[in-house]
Amino acid sequence: MEGGRFARPELLPTAVAARRAALESIGDPRSVLGADAFRRTLVSDRSAWFQAGDFDGEPGDEIAVIDHDGAELIDPGDLSSRTRVPFGGVPGRLWNWYSRLRRLDDRLVAVQGGGGYQETEVRTLDNMLLWRYRPDPTLPPTALMAADLDADGATEFYASATQHVARLDGAGGEVWTRPASMAALVAVAPRSESDPSWIVGVEYGRTVHIWNDAGETVADVPWPGGAVNGSVEWPDARRLVVSGSPAMAIGLDGRKIELPVAEHMTLQQAVSIRWTRDAAPMLAMVLAGPRDVNRWRIQILDNAKHVVYDEVIARPVSVFVARHRSGRSTLLVSGNGLSAIAPVDP
Repeated sequence: MEGGRFARPELLPTAVAARRAALESIGDPRSVLGADAFRRTLVSDRSAWFQAGDFDGEPGDEIAVIDHDGAELIDPGDLSSRTRVPFGGVPGRLWNWYSRLRRLDDRLVAVQGGGGYQETEVRTLDNMLLWRYRPDPTLPPTALMAADLDADGATEFYASATQHVARLDGAGGEVWTRPASMAALVAVAPRSESDPSWIVGVEYGRTVHIWNDAGETVADVPWPGGAVNGSVEWPDARRLVVSGSPAMAIGLDGRKIELPVAEHMTLQQAVSIRWTRDAAPMLAMVLAGPRDVNRWRIQILDNAKHVVYDEVIARPVSVFVARHRSGRSTLLVSGNGLSAIAPVDP
């Protein structure tokens, strides 16, 4: 500020010109490619939280549409409502942006995944505390993720604390810990035909640690120079996804596959999806335009990195996958409601 006036950097001529160039390049919200090969179906127009997982103990996932009163479970195949699970306790106290619905010991629970100074803990759907993990009394862990990476049918938990990453059992007891300094826990992935299970902890600017569910080191990958935001399945092997310029999928052998990100946009999220059980994995990406441009993009790449679906939208979104008991999968798009994307002929 000078002479009592506030600076407005976004109004500088260079900023205005850059914003105009980005808007002209990205264009208006529209379907760019793939509308004839994929159908997009509205699942819910409610303001809610959306998740997918095995919530009933039967094969396949369910889609959960969650508000402060409870969760509606939806079949990912025909998108019909199966049941509603009510929440008890004081209304509005159980659920937040860091909460995840999970099945533990044949009942549904709320896993509070942390972030900032939020506690990492597990609660009943009546908001009764089952257990809390806080090895450092002055600072809660930064993440708590539930998974069944060892495929024994029981849920275990993975947490990142100030000086270690830990596996916990269903009661919150430590099974193992591995040293890591302020590691961000960015992904857990189950075993596949080509890869062991992965727990990915990122020491920013230093090392990407990958352990399996037994706590054995799968790899220690040097810092790749950009934000590691998860892992994806590629036809040859599982890879780390790195946002940056360029965005990349990096294998444990060091081989880098550059991802085709549209001009003026950056990679925000990438997930793998197999439309049928035996199909090769494709990659669904969420791209974001520059600040103040208000443009996002959903693109789907086949295993040769060809764009087969491309949509420009004017609101932020995230994507996740629901797996049907039939072996098919659906891509879910969350943002101002929930919609499903699937091939016309999977």
